[in-house]
Amino acid sequence: MNNKKGLSELVSYVLLVVIAVALSALVYSYLKPYVVSSDKKPVCDTDVALIVQEASCKAGDSINPGLLNLSLLNKGLFKVDAAYIRFGPEDRRVLSLINGEGDGLYFVKIGVETQGLMPGDTSLKELPLRDEKGDIILTSAGNYYTMQIEPAVFKGSNLAVCPQAMVTQRIQCT
Repeated sequence: MNNKKGLSELVSYVLLVVIAVALSALVYSYLKPYVVSSDKKPVCDTDVALIVQEASCKAGDSINPGLLNLSLLNKGLFKVDAAYIRFGPEDRRVLSLINGEGDGLYFVKIGVETQGLMPGDTSLKELPLRDEKGDIILTSAGNYYTMQIEPAVFKGSNLAVCPQAMVTQRIQCT
């Protein structure tokens, strides 16, 4: 009789382990589509390059934002679909994003079927110096500021940012 009791305890432990493994497999298969794996992240091509042909900054005040006039040239081998432009005082480590989706983030040519900045093309932008919250970035004439431009390209429906192609430039507001 003692052998039967030991066997039933062994069977119950095996059943508990099987149930735990089955539940973990079920939870894993349910949650897998919601987790982005590192191999599926869009990656930017290495030959993407934007250069600043010309940049000028007009100082503003607490009522009227300053303006950044920017001429960007695509010197890379691939089309550039967007650029993140950051701006701020040169002593700041974290700069404010000054362009949002509606203010020049995407390079769009009106009346052209393909969008983006093709290799060899130039884009002229005039951006108000406002941060991502819409607050005015205070600028004054004669002071130096830092501007960063980080290109991005579409890979399928995802936008891949190109940190290796980031351009940083010092600029003086007039």
